Order: sequence, then structure tokens, then C-alpha cells
Amino acid sequence: ADDLLTKHGDALYAFARQRLDNDDDIADCIQETLLAAIKGSAGFEGRSAERTWLIGILKFKIIDVFRRRSREIP
Repeated sequence: ADDLLTKHGDALYAFARQRLDNDDDIADCIQETLLAAIKGSAGFEGRSAERTWLIGILKFKIIDVFRRRSREIP
């Protein structure tokens, strides 16, 4: 995880920052992305760049934030 964060952390943060305004949500999404990548690393076939794969995971984590937000609004 440290290696992924070191190599791709800035790009993941920039991507999330463009889409989310809450620092906690950004940190949570990046953390969840890295955990999902570690758990699913066997499924990474190398057909895309590692960063592209991580950004793809991050996109779904960001969508989850918007889904949660839409359920929380009274």
C-alpha cells in the first residue's frame, strides 16, 4: 500500500480533489481505493497502466460518496 501511495498518491488526490470538496471524503476515497487495489491485485492483468486502474477504482468510490450524500439529504 505504501508503494502504491508513494507512486500514485498525488494523482489520486488531484483526481479526487477535482470532484469532492470535503477533505475527509477525499481521504476516505483514497484509502478505500488502496484497500480495494490490494484486495483485488490478483485481478489486475496489466492491460492498462497501474495508475489508470487505480483511478478507475477511485471513480467508483467517489460515486459511492455521492450516493451516500443523496440518501442523507432530508
